[in-house]
Amino acid sequence: MILKPIVLLCPMATLGSAARAATSGSPLLPPAGSVEARGVDSLFSLLLIVSATILAVVLATILIFVLRYRRREDHAMASQASPSCQPCWYALAAVACLFVTVLFVLGEKSYTDLTTSPRHAYEVFVTATDAQWTFEHPNGKIQDDGQLFVPADRPVRFVMTSTDLSYAMKMPDFRLNQALVPGRQSSLWFQAAPGQYLLQGSEYCGPKFGAMQATMTASSENDFQAALDKVAFWLDRYANTELHKAGYRLYANCKSCHTLDGSRLVGPSFQETFRLWGKERTLADGRKAVVDGAYVRKSLLTPGADVVADFKNEMTPFAGQFREREILALIQFIQRLDEVVDEQGNLKNTEEGSP
Repeated sequence: MILKPIVLLCPMATLGSAARAATSGSPLLPPAGSVEARGVDSLFSLLLIVSATILAVVLATILIFVLRYRRREDHAMASQASPSCQPCWYALAAVACLFVTVLFVLGEKSYTDLTTSPRHAYEVFVTATDAQWTFEHPNGKIQDDGQLFVPADRPVRFVMTSTDLSYAMKMPDFRLNQALVPGRQSSLWFQAAPGQYLLQGSEYCGPKFGAMQATMTASSENDFQAALDKVAFWLDRYANTELHKAGYRLYANCKSCHTLDGSRLVGPSFQETFRLWGKERTLADGRKAVVDGAYVRKSLLTPGADVVADFKNEMTPFAGQFREREILALIQFIQRLDEVVDEQGNLKNTEEGSP
C-alpha cells in the first residue's frame, strides 16, 4: 500500500540558502525548493486572497445593514413584502460552484504533480528506526549521520518505511509531509534546486522526537558524486572478525519481535537461539532443525519455512531488504551474542556495539 504525500499549507521554519534558485509564491511560507512547491504556494495565496475578500464583503455587508436597518424610535416599523431575489441567489450559487470547481481542478493538479514521480528518478531508501533517519543510496552507500546528499535539478524519489513505530517526515521547503508505517512502503518525490534543506520528523515518537531531523544538500551532479564517494558503507568499518559487533545495530529491525534477554515476544528470543547454537530445535510441524548460520539465513529470508514450535508464522520475510554482509553480521551477532550483550540483554560495549 502506497501512502500518498499531503500538501503542507502552513508557515514553518526552514534552512535558507543564497544559492536556491526557486522562490516562494507566498510571503507567509518559507522559500520554495522546487517548482512543484511554488505551485502549492500559488494555490495557497489564491485561497488566502479569496477568503480575505469574502470576509471583507461579509463584514462590510453586516456593517451596512446594521447602520441602515437599525431600529429607530421615531420611525414606524412598516411591514413590506420583499421583492423576489431568486435570480440573485441563482447567480450567487453558480459563482460559488464555479469557484469551487476551479479550486478543485487546481488542487487536483497540484496533488498529482506532488504524487506522480517521473520515470528514472534517483531513488533513496529512507528508513525510520529508533527516532533516526537512515538513507541508503542505490549504490549501497548509507548515510545515517544527519546528512543526505542528493543531485540538484533532477527528480529524487524517497522510498520510505519504518521498522518499529509510526513516523512522519516533513519537508517544509517542498511543502511535503509523508507518513511512515511499519510493514508498509510509502513514497514521495521532489526536484530540488541547489542548496540545503531541512528534513524533520512531524509525528511524535518519544523523547527523541526533537532531534529527529537531517540536513539535505542538493548539488550539481559532479559535486554530488564527489560527496557520495566519500560516504563509506557503515559495515565497511568492521573487519570480518568483528561483524558480530555491528549486528547490534541491525537488531533494531528485529527487536519488535525478538528479545535479547530470553523473554518471549512474537518470535523466540535471540538468547534462546544463541543457547541452542549447534543443537537441534523443534519446529511447529514436528521436524528438527540444527541452529546454525544456514538456519538463521533461511529464517530471515523465508521465515515461514521453519516456524518454531509454539509460535505462529507471523514474521515478515526480509528477502531483498538485507545485503549479504548485513546477513552475515546478524548471523555472527546471534552466534556470539554473549560477547555483545549480557543475559539481561544490555549492551556490554557501547562504543563497539551501539548504533
